[in-house]
Amino acid sequence: MFHKGYKPTEEHKRHLSESRKGIVFTEEHIKNLSLSHLGNKQSLETINKRRLKLVGKKQSPEVIEKRRLKLIGKKRTPEQKERLSERMKGRKLSEEHKRKISIASKGRKHTEETKRKMSEMLIGKNGSNWKGGISPVNERIRKSLKFRLWREAIFRRDNYICVLCEARSGNGKAVILHPDHIKPFALYPSLRFKLTNGRTLCIDCHRKTDTFGSKSYNNYRKEGDNLWQQMTV
Repeated sequence: MFHKGYKPTEEHKRHLSESRKGIVFTEEHIKNLSLSHLGNKQSLETINKRRLKLVGKKQSPEVIEKRRLKLIGKKRTPEQKERLSERMKGRKLSEEHKRKISIASKGRKHTEETKRKMSEMLIGKNGSNWKGGISPVNERIRKSLKFRLWREAIFRRDNYICVLCEARSGNGKAVILHPDHIKPFALYPSLRFKLTNGRTLCIDCHRKTDTFGSKSYNNYRKEGDNLWQQMTV
């Protein structure tokens, strides 16, 4: 144990490091070490020194996997989240860092449960664009997870091809696809998420349909107010 204020030399540090190589701590020892550090706060200077020492160093896949397994099921406390938020404020990621994050995320797919949780985190008052609930019901439904899942299911079923003109993206050509409700979204609430009531259309074919935008409202409105009321029930 070092005396307070004593700074070991680099040679001393090296000897200590070599003497500890191969030592395996027991779970009880690790727990005691963890408890002994509870409540200790490192200065920003110390944190920066430790961070600079790790710059350029790469951890082995085994070490990364061990750290990942230790974090499974663990949740950050509100205090930890707050500290992490303060540390990240104003920090800008380098292009190299962004590229590495992009590569690591490729091919990764969220489970339906994760998608649901992510959606709930951004719904209503939890969302960054919340303005007191002024969005129309129609808009909220179209931005919901349920609608996005319905949209993806329609595209997959139709193999990402427009069912009218058979246009699809590929060979350097990008085709914008829309999930179209065969029976209008606004007039048939019970059919909004039925797969049989959906089809994949390119944007040009979608614009030509009788139900695009407000066309469905205007077309059905002409048939009389009584019919309109019956269809919207």
